[in-house]
Amino acid sequence: MESLPRVAEAIVLGLPNESGEIPAALEECCREPDDAGVRDRARGLRALLQRMNARQRTPGTPGTGQPRGLRDIWRDARDKTMKAVPLLPITLLGAACGAVGIIVCTVGIALLMPVIEPRAATEKTYVEAVLNWWWWTWTTLTTVGYGDIYPTTVGGRVIAVVLVAVGDAFPTLFGASAVIEVGYRGYIAVNVRLDRVEVSLGTLPPDPDAGDEPPEADGGPD
Repeated sequence: MESLPRVAEAIVLGLPNESGEIPAALEECCREPDDAGVRDRARGLRALLQRMNARQRTPGTPGTGQPRGLRDIWRDARDKTMKAVPLLPITLLGAACGAVGIIVCTVGIALLMPVIEPRAATEKTYVEAVLNWWWWTWTTLTTVGYGDIYPTTVGGRVIAVVLVAVGDAFPTLFGASAVIEVGYRGYIAVNVRLDRVEVSLGTLPPDPDAGDEPPEADGGPD
């Protein structure tokens, strides 16, 4: 038999079907013969689910009598949380900041590399060397690596390793950040719903099956 926390989580996250039926696992917990705490808690959750399915209506179709279960309520809370702080502007702002940072970084490395690396015979001026090394920073950062320019000193190779590492990690940064942000907002919404469920459980009327408790187990002869 599923534990009560598992059943409660299933109800709040919307795993029960949308027809308003009480999950079979919850009904089993309501008849739990060995644990009165589990039985009482399950009955409270069942009464809450019945009440919310009976009193709530599907948004946009008033008066139709269609049940609005916890699945829809949780989805509404999640959507409102997502709309509170639009995700796209945050992602675009992060992308813009990252792009500016990359440009500044590549320019800085291009200015530094002619000092670290010996100037090639074809580079007549410092400006020409900077332009060549700026080209190198971008080919290294994007892991293309044409090989026409490459560092030979320890300092230059360390910078090359850092560029390759950043080039590998940078494209996945924004996708991962967006996924984490969506998951975090959903986590907040679920916690809000759980808190409201806890409050509602304290105000429920007596369950009609409360008097059908199984007899206490005999503890044996005195």
